[in-house]
Amino acid sequence: MKKNIIILIILSVFTMAWFGCKKTDPVITGSASMAGFTAAITSVPDTLPFAQKVTFTNSSTDAFLYKWNFGDGTDQVADKNPLHIYSKAGTYTVNLTSVGSAGSNQLSKSITVSDACSNDTFSKLTSCGKQTWTWSSAADAIKVLSPDGSQVNFSGPAASCQIDDKFSFSADGTFNYNANGETFSVQAGYSCQPAITNATSFKLAAKTGTIPKIVLGNVQGGGKPFIGTTDEVKDNAYQIMNITEDAMTLRGTLADNSLIEFKFKLPSDLDNVKLLLTGGTTRSWKLDKNKVPGAITVGPNDSDPTGYYGGGPLDPCQVDDVYTFGQDNSIVYNAGPGTFVAGGVGCQAPRDYTTNYTFTNVAAGAGIGQINLSGSQYFIGVTDRPSENVYRILEIDDNHMVLRAGNGTSGVVFDLYFVRAN
Repeated sequence: MKKNIIILIILSVFTMAWFGCKKTDPVITGSASMAGFTAAITSVPDTLPFAQKVTFTNSSTDAFLYKWNFGDGTDQVADKNPLHIYSKAGTYTVNLTSVGSAGSNQLSKSITVSDACSNDTFSKLTSCGKQTWTWSSAADAIKVLSPDGSQVNFSGPAASCQIDDKFSFSADGTFNYNANGETFSVQAGYSCQPAITNATSFKLAAKTGTIPKIVLGNVQGGGKPFIGTTDEVKDNAYQIMNITEDAMTLRGTLADNSLIEFKFKLPSDLDNVKLLLTGGTTRSWKLDKNKVPGAITVGPNDSDPTGYYGGGPLDPCQVDDVYTFGQDNSIVYNAGPGTFVAGGVGCQAPRDYTTNYTFTNVAAGAGIGQINLSGSQYFIGVTDRPSENVYRILEIDDNHMVLRAGNGTSGVVFDLYFVRAN
């Protein structure tokens, strides 16, 4: 009996101790956390494609822990006010979870970030895809200036093997140089040399308050990258002094602190045709004596260009005729011993001439470019050309050209087949 009483006393003490401990546990009080945030978006320069920096400002209440999901597949972070960089343009769902003593809360917002094309300079440079630039035909396409830019020490056009150079900038940071055969090398005594390897990447630095600049990447296998001439510029950097939808001026700093400046333009299809016609400076052409059935055909219109005459051998007076076209819109005709005059007249005294032409788009009918002569004494290929004295280029490459004399709407047309004479 005494033993049972002792056991009951022990159980009573234990029960009292247990319930007494439960009364001291902390009680959850207060309101649940409320998540909140704002976002400020700025672009990060010197990166491609211009990564977007977003600064998040946390406005959550009653919270002491945070979890951020930025919606782009990157790791979640627990910072209160994080800074996040998006590498691609797009709309992202950002989720913030806030945790407080009385519970957690979530808030999601959509964040839209743009890419480099929101930058006007980058947009014009790359056309938000790929943009190809070539030399301006201006007489001062290349200038060397004093270090302060106040004096012009040199001014001149692009050289013959420069005029067809192409410099391409892509929105993914790719840079491509196409020499189209030869590169004008400063290091080789200012001469045309086999195409020189160039950089394959670039960055655009476009910091607020500074002149934007192109910075070229390194050249695989060594060598110095370049835009324009092969002069080595400091830090492989070219300031963009001016850029429009179709023209650009770049400036670099040489080793002696002199400034070198280049003018570029967007090549049109017509520009490319003229480059083939002139070779960038001058190019000479002659009638193709080996063309079968002949280098000259005559027809009533574009639909029937051989209806009057399907071709035949050239007269000896025509075989040695040479027509030289200049990039400066000059044309020189060298007849050799004589000029073949149509209409049964035959070989006569040479009718050599030097004059200017205009080069335009084709007004009507077939053609990819049009040579226009002014003056009844001037002709190309045949003396009895149509009175409008226009010559449409139907086909052209570095070694062959097909001209069609006549506008195709007012009567007879002559097809003239030429080959390079030099």
